[in-house]
Amino acid sequence: LMHGYGGNAKSHSKKGDFSTEISVVYLDAPYEIIPLSSRKKWYDFKIENGDTTSNQNQIKESIQLVLNTIKNVIKENEIKSKHVYIGGHSQGGIISYKIALTNPEFFKGFIISSGRLPVEYTVKNDLSQYQNKKALIIHGKNDSVLELKYSSAGKNLMEKLGIETDYV
Repeated sequence: LMHGYGGNAKSHSKKGDFSTEISVVYLDAPYEIIPLSSRKKWYDFKIENGDTTSNQNQIKESIQLVLNTIKNVIKENEIKSKHVYIGGHSQGGIISYKIALTNPEFFKGFIISSGRLPVEYTVKNDLSQYQNKKALIIHGKNDSVLELKYSSAGKNLMEKLGIETDYV
């Protein structure tokens, strides 16, 4: 699970208890918002004239770090990828979308909380790679940061790709 812009793994991990049958790995974003602070981000972004631009180099680096961590956890714990979910809140959800869409072979599914599709993303040409995957998309009706239309766009894409989607 990945935190949102300004959060960190420690604050995110206090959000819930899971059964002993589930292992949860909380990841810290690699970039600090303020030097020497615990406030982290996965990448820089700007919103100008209603349009969002994102630092694609930072996104690529964050994704590579997350994928390397996932690969190590899978290997060290002898986990089958059919049991792995990726997820995140807000900016962590955006990174989760990006990773899950480009690397569906690693995951059974993903969880997005108050997130949106990345500004730039691609999907596999072979849509069968998304079959038998699951998505849980959660978004508050009164979210003051991201409008509900962003999560609806994610829901619509997941359904188009054939991903079993629960939308709350």
